[in-house]
Amino acid sequence: MKIYSFLISFIFVNVSSTTTEMDYMKDVAITNAHIELALKTNNFTIKDKVVLNGLEHVIKKIIESRQYTLEEMNNMLVVPEYLAFCHDLGALREFQKGVRDKIQLELNIPVPEVPDEIDFSKLVLEELGAKRRKFTGIALKNMLNRIIRKPENVTNLINERRHLGTDTFENKIIRALAGPEKKLSLSCMCHLIALFMSTKSPESHIKHIQINPDDTCTLKDDNFDRENKTYKTYGQIEGQWCQVIGNEVQRLKELL
Repeated sequence: MKIYSFLISFIFVNVSSTTTEMDYMKDVAITNAHIELALKTNNFTIKDKVVLNGLEHVIKKIIESRQYTLEEMNNMLVVPEYLAFCHDLGALREFQKGVRDKIQLELNIPVPEVPDEIDFSKLVLEELGAKRRKFTGIALKNMLNRIIRKPENVTNLINERRHLGTDTFENKIIRALAGPEKKLSLSCMCHLIALFMSTKSPESHIKHIQINPDDTCTLKDDNFDRENKTYKTYGQIEGQWCQVIGNEVQRLKELL
């Protein structure tokens, strides 16, 4: 009887381990669909404040919550296929759930229902990750663009209306009415930059942000203790956000 119980237990553990990875991929796919809905939610108000985009709002709230490490946020928003930092698939599923919970809380968008005919066995985690970056990359780029570029003036836009197409004019007016991005802390700005750079180079596995005494930050990967390794540093030089690698300086807006 004991041997029988052991065999049943052994079989259960093995089945669980094979289905757990599938469950995780299913979670990533559902979260992708939820994120896409958030990205398509534009121009609404929260507490009388104009919000340009739902996904941008959710990303900002996740960063500002300080609930997650940079590595965890990378998994949630940019590189869900990178599993090396956490071998507990249950924990990884919780991170995906965390994104969906935030979308529901902030935007009141329900989690998409899963059609019965979807065959999740055909999912490829790397493809799901690429799709995630397609959505979050747009939001992160737009957020950084608004922060580092001069805000548009509503009066000037109205005076220039005759030179603008209707759609272009309306979009510019909405952006102007929303006002400039609220001034972010150095830490929050550096997290935005780190997440965006991860969308461009997901293989870099940025894990750490070092805040420097000169009000700059340095992004570091797995090998952050390795000697003689050159890392990318970000900060404002003469009022412009820049990337510094060694002695080379490049404006951040040129990298977006």
